[in-house]
Amino acid sequence: MIKLLAGILAALKTIAVGERHYGQHKGAVLFAQGMEYHYQNYLLNYQGRGYEWQHEVVAYLNRAGQMYYYLISAHVGAKTKDIPSLLGASRFRMKHTAHRQIDAPRAGDYLADFSAPGITTIMPIRRFQAFEHRGRENYFPGLTIPFGSDSAEGAGDTRSFFLHHEHAFIMADVLRVLSLVATKHSQK
Repeated sequence: MIKLLAGILAALKTIAVGERHYGQHKGAVLFAQGMEYHYQNYLLNYQGRGYEWQHEVVAYLNRAGQMYYYLISAHVGAKTKDIPSLLGASRFRMKHTAHRQIDAPRAGDYLADFSAPGITTIMPIRRFQAFEHRGRENYFPGLTIPFGSDSAEGAGDTRSFFLHHEHAFIMADVLRVLSLVATKHSQK
């Protein structure tokens, strides 16, 4: 993952050369570094007995949301189809870390506190492993929340966010977009 971060930082450095107002592109360095920082801390903490890993996931999602809005801004101009992994993380962020569904419900939100620490899902490290033989060291915890309607017509979709799985895809999306922008800037 460090190689992806290095590529992102190099692209941002190229893009920032023509920057007129500080912060358009240089500020995105903090977003990228923060995403990598929280990912690395997640890896150090996910096997712990507490919920330190969850704090890292929440912080990661918030930095990912900042990166998302930077990339779709007029300064960069990415389309959401160019950053599908980051779009998915941003949608999750809106339902879990930017606001809790119970505090600021939107149309169709479930009215329950899904940010509670017990609302987690596990993803086996080895998929063939039998569930009863899995110890805490054999899975990655993730966050799961429902998306969609809470109406009598039926339950909505549930989605999970597993940072260990999503990080490489998200960083690759960011790198791909920033590399294209850096190439355009260097040709000017």
